[in-house]
Amino acid sequence: MAIAGTLLCVFAASGVHAQQSDSQLPDAPTALEQPRPTSTPPQSAVVFHTKAFWTLVAVDAASAVADAQTSWHNEQKYSNSYEQNSWLYGRRPSLGRYYATFAVIDGGGALLSYHLLHSRHKLARCAGWALLGGLVAQHTEGWIYNASAHATILYGPQNATVQYETGPSRVTGNYLLPLN
Repeated sequence: MAIAGTLLCVFAASGVHAQQSDSQLPDAPTALEQPRPTSTPPQSAVVFHTKAFWTLVAVDAASAVADAQTSWHNEQKYSNSYEQNSWLYGRRPSLGRYYATFAVIDGGGALLSYHLLHSRHKLARCAGWALLGGLVAQHTEGWIYNASAHATILYGPQNATVQYETGPSRVTGNYLLPLN
């Protein structure tokens, strides 16, 4: 009970003090005396190159299709051939598996690149362009390499012959190709 009485006295005293200090407040400043709010400089809008982005996405998709087709064709035509990235696709993936894997990787990469390119940070935008360019370069290198494997078979051996248990084979690019 003593604590409640003490608290009541403290609150009452603070209310009396607040009433006395209200009468001592200075006059409010006029409109001319009010400080102006500091204005932040307007941020420049991020320039997003829509045509360049979608053109690069289309080139990436075309390169992925060419890479999938040439990889799958080499595996079908040459029985000893195999996928170099078997940890990702499997040892002898189907054409559908190539397309599904490329769709996930390239679709995710394009989406991430899209968000990075809309960033206000220049480094993030540079990373977005680099990511998209890297995807294009990866698939372009893949289908050119796969096509050059055909050229090696058609126009003569250019690589070393290696003896395996299954017979003589040539290691060419991503594939182990027979010497037939």
